Amino acid sequence: MPPITIVFFVSGMAVWANAMYFLGVGADRKEGGADPLKSVGWVTLTAGLVDFVQAFAIMSNQLAGEASILLGGLVSIYALFFTFLGITEVLGLDLRPLGNVCIAISRSCLCSTSTSSPGRGCSSRSS
Repeated sequence: MPPITIVFFVSGMAVWANAMYFLGVGADRKEGGADPLKSVGWVTLTAGLVDFVQAFAIMSNQLAGEASILLGGLVSIYALFFTFLGITEVLGLDLRPLGNVCIAISRSCLCSTSTSSPGRGCSSRSS
């Protein structure tokens, strides 16, 4: 199975688990039961770690040709986010600082896939 397929699957499962929890589906803690957010956190943490392994495979085996470094880098950014999110959920930490990191992650992903001329990145100025 190609590594990007694994990335899409595990990341999709992590996004699904988080979406269901934050939409309130199965988010209520049963009396004397475990916090469902911890389970969601373990799913998310696992997805982040699997994404790191797949990013390494993409870059080291040059599976996407010349675009392997770019693709592996993008997967690594999301792997880092899912890893941090999973740790935050498992430990029951505040999610707001991680939300601030999302802004930087989305900006860097948009800039790295920008169709602007080489070297311009996400510059909003036109020449």
